[in-house]
Amino acid sequence: MSVSQPAPPSVDPDVLHQPDISFAAWCLEQYGVNRGVYNTIDLWFYQCGVKHIVSRRRIVIDFLQRLQATGRKPRTNRLKLGKGALAASLKQYADTRLLADAERDRPAARWSGT
Repeated sequence: MSVSQPAPPSVDPDVLHQPDISFAAWCLEQYGVNRGVYNTIDLWFYQCGVKHIVSRRRIVIDFLQRLQATGRKPRTNRLKLGKGALAASLKQYADTRLLADAERDRPAARWSGT
């Protein structure tokens, strides 16, 4: 089942259309998440039904921006993700952001972020 995407974050549209390796490098530069973490996030949203790459990248950016606001290591550009924190953050994001959007757009929709 597809979910609706959040309001697009203010990002250069060209970033959303870059090859995957370039987009992953951009995520590292902007949010301090390495390619492995990016791939995990990308796969998670894909498996949750966000099949369109540009929509999924917008969601990834929105997720990382929200995570960045709450979990930065001091004096670095890296997100602080301890053991299990990424999975918990993805689940919380899905529960609070994506599920709410999907239910608002389709009242009968049920979506599981697991």
